[in-house]
Amino acid sequence: MSDDDTGDSRIGRRWYLRSAAATGAAALGTGAVSAGEDEEKDHKKKKGVTVIDHCGYVIDEPGHYVLESDLEWNNDNGNNNGDCGCNGHHHDHTHACIEIRASDVTLDGQGHTISCYGPLNGPRSPSAIDLDSIDDSIDLDAVTDGSLDLDSLDDSIDLDAVTDGSLGMNGERPRLWEVGRVGVLVRPHHHGKHHKKSGKHGKKDGKKGDSRDRLSNVTVKNLNVERCTTGIAFVHTKGGTIYDNRTDETLVGYYLYRSDKTTLKSNVAVYSGFGFVLHKSSRNTLKWNNPADNWGPGFLFVNADGNALVKNRSWRNAFGAILWRSDDNTIERNEMNDNDFVGLALVLSNGNEISRLEAQDNDEDGVYLLGSKKNTLSYVLATDNGDDGVQLTLSYANALKKIRADDNDDDGIDLDASKKNTIAKVEATGNGADGIDLDYSYKNTIAGNIANDNGDDGIDLDNSHKNKIKNNTANDNDDDGIDLDESDENTVKGNTTNENGDNGIELDESDGNVLSKNSSDDNGDYGYDVEDSNDTQGSGNSAADNGSGPIEISGGSGNEIEVNGQTYS
Repeated sequence: MSDDDTGDSRIGRRWYLRSAAATGAAALGTGAVSAGEDEEKDHKKKKGVTVIDHCGYVIDEPGHYVLESDLEWNNDNGNNNGDCGCNGHHHDHTHACIEIRASDVTLDGQGHTISCYGPLNGPRSPSAIDLDSIDDSIDLDAVTDGSLDLDSLDDSIDLDAVTDGSLGMNGERPRLWEVGRVGVLVRPHHHGKHHKKSGKHGKKDGKKGDSRDRLSNVTVKNLNVERCTTGIAFVHTKGGTIYDNRTDETLVGYYLYRSDKTTLKSNVAVYSGFGFVLHKSSRNTLKWNNPADNWGPGFLFVNADGNALVKNRSWRNAFGAILWRSDDNTIERNEMNDNDFVGLALVLSNGNEISRLEAQDNDEDGVYLLGSKKNTLSYVLATDNGDDGVQLTLSYANALKKIRADDNDDDGIDLDASKKNTIAKVEATGNGADGIDLDYSYKNTIAGNIANDNGDDGIDLDNSHKNKIKNNTANDNDDDGIDLDESDENTVKGNTTNENGDNGIELDESDGNVLSKNSSDDNGDYGYDVEDSNDTQGSGNSAADNGSGPIEISGGSGNEIEVNGQTYS
């Protein structure tokens, strides 16, 4: 199979098998799998390694730290596991089992587990981020008069509703350490305080600050965290690594806030509210991670730009991934299958590059763009989804190319109120409704696609104007090959529409369209059916062996359409 083949690509199989030993996730694995040598003395450095044997431990010096055994946060025993730090080794309050406040630190769990056993704020129902309900609530007629406010989408979805505000996703300051227990928390010691430097104005938490305010080169690896509100959190860090960990039954498995250039690799997150959350964090790399069976998104990016999501598997979550106001990310060779809502969703997110994505067997859409611009989707496998293969709503200037959108319950590709998009070299066959469907969509280019064997039309336009429908094949559809309904000033050129159940090309109450150089043979009714439409022009069309004849024009005026060398009006 060539790299360019989108057919049954099963992308990720090779990398998944290659990385299974590292992730320990062939069957969702056992999380961290590495083991180190036993240490005989507690809290003493031996060969440069410091052993941690209790919750409430604060790391405030560079170095290499290891867990001696499993750690339990148990309020019933009296050995500083209760308030977790108030009576701890450093006599320094923390709401984390382990808190790292220094740069150049490695924490190796050696395969051991941190168990919080505390009450969780979640998992919450993902209904507060039910994107499909927003799509249904949009009045497409409002697009025509300009009364629809795109920014109002921000008010339509309350991201904090699913976390009681603990992640701060609709505000500035996350409060995860205030509302619940954290397995491992990495943050500067003065995080959240207003401080001054060199007589100049300091910064408040939530403002980015410069790199001197952040921790750097912190690694957390080979660790399991269960039943904590947050598993592993990096706050105001740069250049860190989160590697070969597993989180279970948390509100958030892995959380990055204002943390850049961090690598998250070969981690597992299961049975939680959220798998991985990046909030106001940029230039991070997430690779070979496996969020599964979570009640919310496997991956959630909020105001997170310029990150790389590569070769991850996000299955059986509410969503495979959601990008919310997150721009210029690279999403490559991921699997986002069998999720309760959508495989990959982009909301108000621009300039992202999505390639070689599997988005199959999701209960709603494979890929969904809402209010998003200038994104590129290529070599996407969006098949067997419960709604559409790819859905664009209020989305502009996106490029969809070399996509397979087959066997979806509704449409292969569906555009609602979307402008200036390009759909090229897409295969949209065997869908329950239309292969490619445009509603209230303007100035789009639909070129070089295959839209065959669909349950309704191959290509359907409803109240969609000034689009270019060129060089497509729309054969063997149950209804029409190409259908224009109340759609004006479109160009339909060079298309093949054969053996459809009704007409090859139909125009109904559609004015000022151009039909030229199309071929329409062996259809059940007419090659071309023009009803109550005005000023249709075109030449060089052909039609043969259609059930009712080459062309019918009924109603309307000003039509001049050449078929088989004869002009009909």
